[in-house]
Amino acid sequence: MLHLSLLGLLVIMSNFLFINSDETEFAIEPEDLFDKETAIKDKDEVDFDDTITGDLLVDEMGLGWNLGNTLDAFDYTVKVSNDGLDSETMWGNPETTEEMIQELLFKGFRTLRIPVTWHNHFIDDNYTIDPKWMKRVKTIVDWGINNGLYVIINSHHDVARLSKEKIKYGEGYYTSLKDREESERFIYNVWRQISLAFNNGYDQHLIFEGLNEPRMSGHEYEWNYEPSDPDCIAAAEVLNEYMRLIVKAIRESGGNNEKRFIMITPLSASYTSAMNSNVIIPDDSKYNKKIKRLLISVHMYTPYNFALNGDMAYTKFTDAFKEEIYEDFVNLYKKYTSSGYSIVIGETGTVNKNNTDDREAWAEYFISNARKFHMSCVLWDNGDFDNRKGASEIFGIFHRDKLTWENSDLVDIHLSFATEPFEELEASDLFSIELKELYNKQAIIKDDGDEDFDNEITAAELVNKIGMGWNLGNTLDAFTKGIKGHNQGLKSETCWGNPETTEEMIETIAKTGFKTLRIPVTWHNHLVDERYTIDPEWMKRVKTIVDWGIKHGLYVILNDHHDNYDNDK
Repeated sequence: MLHLSLLGLLVIMSNFLFINSDETEFAIEPEDLFDKETAIKDKDEVDFDDTITGDLLVDEMGLGWNLGNTLDAFDYTVKVSNDGLDSETMWGNPETTEEMIQELLFKGFRTLRIPVTWHNHFIDDNYTIDPKWMKRVKTIVDWGINNGLYVIINSHHDVARLSKEKIKYGEGYYTSLKDREESERFIYNVWRQISLAFNNGYDQHLIFEGLNEPRMSGHEYEWNYEPSDPDCIAAAEVLNEYMRLIVKAIRESGGNNEKRFIMITPLSASYTSAMNSNVIIPDDSKYNKKIKRLLISVHMYTPYNFALNGDMAYTKFTDAFKEEIYEDFVNLYKKYTSSGYSIVIGETGTVNKNNTDDREAWAEYFISNARKFHMSCVLWDNGDFDNRKGASEIFGIFHRDKLTWENSDLVDIHLSFATEPFEELEASDLFSIELKELYNKQAIIKDDGDEDFDNEITAAELVNKIGMGWNLGNTLDAFTKGIKGHNQGLKSETCWGNPETTEEMIETIAKTGFKTLRIPVTWHNHLVDERYTIDPEWMKRVKTIVDWGIKHGLYVILNDHHDNYDNDK
């Protein structure tokens, strides 16, 4: 084998697409339009733990609490205005005090999520945030940080209303193609100002959540992603662009914000969007090569009929509901967490239907399994306690004005299952079989080489280097259809009409200018026993062609090609 400092053989397993945000165009030319003289600036300086990973951070976040319907409140009847500091109490909650934040810590919470709305706090036509409002947000953030809590701040109720016309200045943003320009000016300037106000004075305990529940407000699929709907598809693509813009705005502010953890949100922050929409995670490798500092934000009022639906017909926490929760956690873990992107469930909880026993059972099951699958939860609390006219939106937990808890025992159950440290999952938690090596270890081919591997190269850099590739198609992937349990031997390489592969062919590919050789390989027709042992002669043949590619300076992709079972045969 030849020495290679870079990875020559590629294993493609990820279902994410990474984009170099520096080379991706936006609908606007990002620029600071706000009044920089008025904007609040962070003048402090603290150390940031460069070693903490997303998994460890989320583990330490434990259970969180939302300061809901407070700094996110705004006047629905006015499209463009500066609501001033009075907006904090306009939805009925009391003015926030440090004593409230301290009570969270005393109770056992480890994270404070502060939803913040910004579009109702501009003082001019250039997206300049009212400095009094920014100072108020900083005050509450500082209370959380100074009392040892992780703190999340976001852009919360800044989604504009559905309209046939393009959205206007001061209305926020909307996830549609026609609204990209105004939305991006709003998003960029808001996050640039947040990044000015919160930077070197805050360590890893401050987390930025780009957008709360970005969605097509007023659309029939506002809350549920429909993969076949053109509006949903377009909205997901637009949102990917917004997320890249947010990461750009934060990272380019420098300092601690180059490594601050940022939460990336799918459409409506829903599970269905997280799983079914085309979520493109921004490429953050320019600033964070070794540690992934982008988190996934999902809201899970799961199952809907029990947790969020105010209908009193659904008060029992059933086994079917448990299965739904477990399946959702498994799927999220497989798609995101196993790929290195930790998940924060930024909003969750159950409405009060006078079903305390079942809510306690839900708390035990939901929180314990969230922790099992390496996720942290933040309970939603909107300060609404009165369910005499129905349970819809009755998420009140903490009587802030009295510093008491609506149901202290219920809260304690949530907290008790959020304290266990993350542990490595068992294979049985993720797979339907016990993972065992059944093949004949004496017969298999073993690699006895010892080559250097470039541990510094990122996915984006690698994709850039592999350039244009060529497929060795209908060759090592060829097989005789209709024959099961058969070892076709080396003759299968030519059974679909292509000639036997030679080194001269591979050399020609390289000399032509191709940078990558993809070798499709079929394996089920090359087993020598019933223990899944691959014919060693076949493996040697595959290795020979791979080595030719590496020898001639190509990146090589190797796969499992035509091994999906055909039910029609």
